[in-house]
Amino acid sequence: MAVVLVADDDGHIREVVRFALEKAGHRIIEASDGADALRRLAEERVDVAVLDIIMPELDGIEVCRKLREKSSIPVLFLSSRDDELDRVLGLEIGADDYVTKPFSPRELAARVKALLRRATPAAEPSETPLRRGDLVVEVRLVLPQVLDERSKELLREFGRINREDVRSGLVKVGQEDVKARTGG
Repeated sequence: MAVVLVADDDGHIREVVRFALEKAGHRIIEASDGADALRRLAEERVDVAVLDIIMPELDGIEVCRKLREKSSIPVLFLSSRDDELDRVLGLEIGADDYVTKPFSPRELAARVKALLRRATPAAEPSETPLRRGDLVVEVRLVLPQVLDERSKELLREFGRINREDVRSGLVKVGQEDVKARTGG
């Protein structure tokens, strides 16, 4: 269950958003102004922030700026400001999406779901190693390791491996396998 912060000074808007997002299976934390939103963000683990732009204390733009200093959680602006300039500014400040009022609660829930999907790390690839002759390559999401010349040569011979995947660390050759096959 994802946790969504809904920050809007209009209680009715918060109620509509709460209903739609709870129906979609999310837990909702509410804030009635920007300062309250920052407090709630500091106190609780939040997966997505839905922020109104025009709020007392701190506006949504400032909340987003401060949030971006510490976090990369998805931010969706929900605002009555519907000029193109406002939408572009919101996205450039750091929001991931922008919905104008009046809004469809179902569309808002779908947009929050899409933000969560993009923010969730991809599943690890299969643990089944790739084999070619005596060479075994384990495919994982790992940091790149420094390879000696013999290891690099073996990788070049392993035709199915994309060179960029090796450089970026998406492909790792198990050290035991390399040592066993190279006599090192």
